[in-house]
Formats: sequence, structure tokens, C-alpha cells
Amino acid sequence: SDGQYNEAEELFVQVTETRKRVLVEGHPDTLTSMAYLAFTLKGQGLTYKAMPLMEDCFGLLTIVLGP
Repeated sequence: SDGQYNEAEELFVQVTETRKRVLVEGHPDTLTSMAYLAFTLKGQGLTYKAMPLMEDCFGLLTIVLGP
């Protein structure tokens, strides 16, 4: 299962970077990718990496969707 998390992380990093470039950072699809990447990092026990990403994601969601 660790191999699947590693593979998922690589894919979510690629998707998130591409969506930031093509759709912009605050686009809902980009934010979804950021959240999935954060959940994947958390699943690997990398909470120290997941939390800042999730905080950024929720901060942008609040801006895009409102409080």
C-alpha cells in the first residue's frame, strides 16, 4: 500500500501543478487536486507536509466560495 501512496503522490503533484498553470490556483478543480494531494500525504504519515497544503487549500476555498 505504501507504493500506491507514493504513486498517487507523484500523480497528484503533477495534476496539481498542471491545473495551477492551466486553470489558475483558485479554480475549484485545482483546489480539489490540492486537497487530494494533502490527503495522500496525510495517509503516508507526512502530516507536516499535508497541513500547510490543506491550510492553503481551505484559505483559497474561502476566498473563492466565500465564508
